[in-house]
Amino acid sequence: MPLTLITIAFSAIMIWTGVLAIQKKRYPLFLKTTVIYALSIFFLMIQPVAGLHVRVSVLALAFIAVLGHLVAGNYWNYYDRSRHFDRYWHAFGSLAFSLFGYSVLKQTVSHYVSRVAVPKFYTVVAVSTIGISLGCLFEIYEFILDSVCHTHHQHGLTDTDVDLIADVIGAVSAGIVSIFVAL
Repeated sequence: MPLTLITIAFSAIMIWTGVLAIQKKRYPLFLKTTVIYALSIFFLMIQPVAGLHVRVSVLALAFIAVLGHLVAGNYWNYYDRSRHFDRYWHAFGSLAFSLFGYSVLKQTVSHYVSRVAVPKFYTVVAVSTIGISLGCLFEIYEFILDSVCHTHHQHGLTDTDVDLIADVIGAVSAGIVSIFVAL
């Protein structure tokens, strides 16, 4: 039931963002919103078929990270209006997607690896490493967008470096959270 409510709320906000993007002729935002929404719904549909059971709280964090990025960051332009928003959202997004990525990876690999008790330290390192890797991939994605589509997601080396530092902070925080929360 909580997953259904979260999915309905997420869907409503994503559709609302897409409609507003079209009304304001912000077609790149509409395209980004549509692709992310389609991937999210695809994951939710494939999850039971693939035998994945990502915790609702972890899914909610990932959805909040996506909504904050699209609505607050892109639609309301907080990435341009506040230099702090980008830093905080990189840290939060890294935290959310570290937990999400580890949860999916752990469940995928558990079918092939015997169930061995993994020391908490290794879990912390794995969660942190996944988050740092995803943060690096996101920075590469922004670079490619800026290079190919002539957008302005990155504002110089300092901006990229600070984003990566925020990603590390979020990923390590997720690693610490993984000590206390079973993923």
